[in-house]
Amino acid sequence: MDRCKHVGRLRLAPDHSILNPQKWHCVDCNTTESVWACLGCAHVACGR
Repeated sequence: MDRCKHVGRLRLAPDHSILNPQKWHCVDCNTTESVWACLGCAHVACGR
């Protein structure tokens, strides 16, 4: 992910969880299944 031009544009702390998909969990229900991350604001959620 460190070569992705979209992720490279994000202004985040180096240890932010969006940079490590293994740490992703939905901010609403805390699931780790079928989660996605917004490359505009770094919000992580699921489709539920």
